Amino acid sequence: METITPKKEVEKIEDYDDLLEFLELCGLNPVYIKTEHGVLRFKTNNIIRYLVDYHHEKTLKTHGNERGLNLIWDKGYTDGFTLKEFVELYIHMGYSLGGFLEMFGDNIDAILRISYDGRTGEFIHKKGATEETIALINKPIKNSS
Repeated sequence: METITPKKEVEKIEDYDDLLEFLELCGLNPVYIKTEHGVLRFKTNNIIRYLVDYHHEKTLKTHGNERGLNLIWDKGYTDGFTLKEFVELYIHMGYSLGGFLEMFGDNIDAILRISYDGRTGEFIHKKGATEETIALINKPIKNSS
């Protein structure tokens, strides 16, 4: 059974400080849930989840197994979907917070200007977001490197 978890509870978990700061910079205030196994996730929008997962015979014929998220990412690169649009999609899909950090961690680090040692992966410092790095949130991903 899933239970809604207040943001204040998520804020107490040190691992999610940068994630919460990033979501605030995006202007997003998602609802958090905890699964029966204790996993923190974003609350799923069932329509979004259905649309992402949906496939039918025509899709299989035209794209084989490259459907769902793979098609969305491909379309995002060609049509210039923004980082914020992808973030919103993953939130509404009900992604786990840990999985979200794996998916968007490099973007969060770039926007918050967080540095890690390339060899050890140890945290070096966090300079914080600037107007320039915050602008990356609304920049098309095809131009974001």
